[in-house]
Amino acid sequence: MRAEDFHPRCRSLMALRPDDRHAGLRALHAETLAEYSGWLQAIPTARAHSASSDGRSIALVVGHIEAWDRFLIQACGEILSGVPWPSLMDLRGFLDEDGQRRDFASMDAFNERCADVQRRLPWDTLRASALDRAQAASALFDPSRLLTPERLEHTRLYEWETPGGLRIRAAVGWYVWMIIMEHEAVEHAADLARAAAA
Repeated sequence: MRAEDFHPRCRSLMALRPDDRHAGLRALHAETLAEYSGWLQAIPTARAHSASSDGRSIALVVGHIEAWDRFLIQACGEILSGVPWPSLMDLRGFLDEDGQRRDFASMDAFNERCADVQRRLPWDTLRASALDRAQAASALFDPSRLLTPERLEHTRLYEWETPGGLRIRAAVGWYVWMIIMEHEAVEHAADLARAAAA
């Protein structure tokens, strides 16, 4: 999905009542998850080791998305438990693969640490983990179960600017959800689509 389509759509959904917003984001998430999953399943091993537009291998780009999905899922758990400002927002409290809690001084430090771990993983392992995290993240927003509109609304107000310069103001729970989608199917879309088409 193109950023110029995704971000305005998110901003317009933020203007809706929470129930309608949730329904609209569920539809958007279904679209982004289908696209992202399709790319991952289509990327052959040889293409996974080719360079992306930023120089990382496609496998490391997918690993980067998987790591952020892990952190965002952990933030969703905090929201479910009633925390209005998840630790992710301050880059604290990431639980790594061994269950060790880690804090990071910057996004770059988080990205570097995750890339160091993922460089040793085979493509099939990394792809399976990324698909599992993406599906788990989507399931958390089922309106009849976990991250309901009410739970998302009971988080702290937050304002952010999209890469295209749009400003959005909403409870941080909604922001966490949009970041999951943006990372999976917008931010690295060109690289993943190109690798999947090869």
